[in-house]
Amino acid sequence: MLWGSAPTIYLARFKRMTRYMRLLSLTVSMLMVLSACGSRTPSSSTRSSSSTSNSSARFAASPSASPSSSSSPTTNPSPSASPSDSGEVSSQSSNSSGLTFESLSTGQSRIKTAANRTAATQDEFDTLWEEHAGADKQPPQVDFTKQTVLAVFAGPKKSGGYSIKVTSVKLSGKELQVRYHLTEPEKGKLTSQVLTYPSHIVKIDRRKASGDFDSVKFIAD
Repeated sequence: MLWGSAPTIYLARFKRMTRYMRLLSLTVSMLMVLSACGSRTPSSSTRSSSSTSNSSARFAASPSASPSSSSSPTTNPSPSASPSDSGEVSSQSSNSSGLTFESLSTGQSRIKTAANRTAATQDEFDTLWEEHAGADKQPPQVDFTKQTVLAVFAGPKKSGGYSIKVTSVKLSGKELQVRYHLTEPEKGKLTSQVLTYPSHIVKIDRRKASGDFDSVKFIAD
């Protein structure tokens, strides 16, 4: 009865008042949220600052951290640790009952047939390396006054996942025995479906010309 007789102007004022109240309520809520966030931020910064100060204090209190690293002698890398001209890293290998040998190249070869090769002179090695890596690749350094190169080539394999490695080099009397192992891809493992040509080339500190051995025998494991 009251609202039915109220003028239209009062109804409009009531609607505006309702909107103002909603806006005021929203503003108060936002101010409360901002106030809560602001009150938490200093404590976080304080904890972070305190943690940084404690860390700095602990580092300053341990005198052995910096001196030990700065006083450690600088060692030059050995030639076997530098990348070879074939883009691979040479590695030193040895076994308790055999001779030490050093890898010159592993991985894919341009030699397409299975073969075992030796090189006792620079000319022989240059020819072998050109067949293996191409004329644009410089061969690794070998001192043929005291070293010999031994190489195994697996020939064509139907997919990726194959590798061949020299596993040991031993002297049996005057016979140099070179053992190698061909690894096949695991059954069910995804491999590239292309022909591959695994190889491994190593050098040893022995020479046939010096009388260290008379013959070389390659033995598949």
